[in-house]
Amino acid sequence: ALFGRECNTHHTILFFQGHHYECSSDCDDLQSFFKSCNSNHIESGFWVIYEKPSYLGYQYILTKGEYSKYHDWGAFNATVGAFKRITEF
Repeated sequence: ALFGRECNTHHTILFFQGHHYECSSDCDDLQSFFKSCNSNHIESGFWVIYEKPSYLGYQYILTKGEYSKYHDWGAFNATVGAFKRITEF
């Protein structure tokens, strides 16, 4: 686990169940790890989730908290292709 650091945990099934992936840095292609992401736990910081790999498609900004289903972060579906941590405003 990456407790105490910038962390974003993705789960393949709603309500934090199923396979999960933890990260503490940017990832430009999540589809090599999983095809869909139904829930997220953001431990700290701000993250941009992109619908498609290479930072393309719809963008969603997530802050610290739990998102038990993709509707919670405003997505139309569970497709997540990439994410990036926001370090400057």
